[in-house]
Amino acid sequence: MQAQAPLPKRRGLPRNHATTQSPMTCPIHIIAGFLGAGKTTLMNRLLHDVPEGMRPAIVVNDFGKVVLDSELIDHGSYAVSELASGCVCCTLSGALSQALVEIVDDQAPDVILIETTGIAQPAQFPPMFTAPNLAERVHLGNIICVVDAGTFTRYETHLAMLRLQVEQSNTVVLNKVDAVDPDAVTAARQRVDFLKQPDAIVIETDHCAMDTGLVYAERPIYFDAVSDPHDGHGFHSCTIEDDSVYALDALHACLQGLVGQVERGKGIVSTDRGLKCFQLTLSGVTVEDWSGDSGLSRLVFIGRDLRDLQIKDKILACRRV
Repeated sequence: MQAQAPLPKRRGLPRNHATTQSPMTCPIHIIAGFLGAGKTTLMNRLLHDVPEGMRPAIVVNDFGKVVLDSELIDHGSYAVSELASGCVCCTLSGALSQALVEIVDDQAPDVILIETTGIAQPAQFPPMFTAPNLAERVHLGNIICVVDAGTFTRYETHLAMLRLQVEQSNTVVLNKVDAVDPDAVTAARQRVDFLKQPDAIVIETDHCAMDTGLVYAERPIYFDAVSDPHDGHGFHSCTIEDDSVYALDALHACLQGLVGQVERGKGIVSTDRGLKCFQLTLSGVTVEDWSGDSGLSRLVFIGRDLRDLQIKDKILACRRV
């Protein structure tokens, strides 16, 4: 396939290029986007609306020690590969390469969907896929960035990875637009339009409700490839697992107090009012009923300055007496 001509330069991108692919290899669609933007919600949309005759395989990456997103994904009969305790674009790149080889050889899927952790940098992936064992099996089909319309303009000025994720994607999902003031949506849209690649498409959604064919479609991938690991951007994780029952009111108040201090939190927790799933993002906290194995309570928090927050002590203090 003849490579397309390079696109015009964009701010922050000194050189753009398009990937080429073989029709005999399996396309990989990468779902990127900052912590809490809605990547898992988009994955569920994609799995509920799989094109007829297509068989996807799923890879889920979590920065924490446990992979909660695989439980939050309604994957049905589709196989899920889990990669925890790091980021697949750098520290877990070897594990991802091995997983992709096994997926292609054992499952022969029509497409592989990778949900990255919220700090993944898409430009780290192309060098990985040039290795002979992967180049003969897979190619990049689409890179999707999910953006939280309500928080993007507040945080992208001092978190470079938010800008990079938009710049390095060719499909941008501007999510949560119905929950945000129209002026804030306009500001986010304008900023995304400035940062994105000229041929990238932008889709405005609420709860990632959209024509999923736009994500399953393949497009040329334009951005600078980066081969140096990004070392986590200074982010750390705190994981809590125990068999305690928590007091829901106390836990909810504790989680509310962490909003703005941690970038992301999520968990499935046994409480005095039943099993609950909580999601903590830059926008706030949601707690919903959860059905499934009550087993261990598992909570994961991700942020840049966790050491002085004493998160584990605060959470464990919410256990039912």
